[in-house]
Amino acid sequence: MADTGDSDWGVLELQGVDLGDERRNRRVVALVEDLSRQPTAPIPVSSRDWQAMRAASNCFDHDKREAEAILAPHHERLSGGGCMSGCWDSRIRPA
Repeated sequence: MADTGDSDWGVLELQGVDLGDERRNRRVVALVEDLSRQPTAPIPVSSRDWQAMRAASNCFDHDKREAEAILAPHHERLSGGGCMSGCWDSRIRPA
């Protein structure tokens, strides 16, 4: 996602994330916000600083259950009729 000026996007997207520790919850929100500013950039470039880069590395080292916990608020928001973004391929025509 390009930087739209909405600095609270990560907070809104991950509202309700529960990784078992409030500090880790805040870190994953900051990570999502950093990566969303420059989605095509490598992590060292999109991270604010060395600590943020290290936090990203630690986040990706965790098991599948944590990934599911991070995605849960997003899935709940989409299944609840929230705003959903997607892309349309104009080459696909309905039959």
